[in-house]
Amino acid sequence: MSCRNTDPIRRTWIGQVSWELRHRTAFTECGTGVHTGRHAEEFNRAFHATCTAWIRNFNSVAISAANFHVNWIGDIGVTVCKAGTHGEGRAFDLSHIRSTRGGFFIDTNTDWNPDHPCRGLRQTRRYIAVAASLRRYVGTVLTGWYNDDHKNHIHFDTGEPVLPIRRDARTDTTLVQATCRYMNGENIAIDGVWGDATERAYFRLRRALGMQCRSPRRNVRDARLFLQLIARNGMAGVRAGAAFPGPC
Repeated sequence: MSCRNTDPIRRTWIGQVSWELRHRTAFTECGTGVHTGRHAEEFNRAFHATCTAWIRNFNSVAISAANFHVNWIGDIGVTVCKAGTHGEGRAFDLSHIRSTRGGFFIDTNTDWNPDHPCRGLRQTRRYIAVAASLRRYVGTVLTGWYNDDHKNHIHFDTGEPVLPIRRDARTDTTLVQATCRYMNGENIAIDGVWGDATERAYFRLRRALGMQCRSPRRNVRDARLFLQLIARNGMAGVRAGAAFPGPC
């Protein structure tokens, strides 16, 4: 197998030049990532533009919800010489987002787990916010609930277009289930199966977000609004709809 990036560029940043990329090399005693200084990754040119659009939007959401200003972004790889979107330079393995405020960050090795001894529920809600914000820009977002391979990073790629919320996609189902459980108090499994319990919890989540008059499973515009509301409330560290209600 060989790299198949048809329009490669090397960049040390996404969003803006000052938002540098830093590579994770180790973990602290608590499990959060230890990262290098600025380093370069190879991207497909169009994918870098997508990453830039995403992190700019995330920064705007994070500032309004939590006074969180992006400082740098941690990664464990973009272009890798193997089959699939990594080989094409259209996938990013996200490890960390650091704020300009000291000690304020989202770490993808720890924050999916609200029972982590060094983190907590507010951090998990912010992790959900990151995943939801990503899903507005790419069709595939793999989190710590997707499978064991992604418990230490969030993978996102443009192998699929941005679509409405899909019941038959484990990527979307686990994100919705985690949001229902950790942002709306639902006692449901995060198992990737969209059954009756998930359907009922999803209905209550839409209502909590003020989205009961919209159809995130039917059209992309409503899906992106649904995800934006999750991201805003998640970054605020509150229950669904508590700080940023929707239009319904």
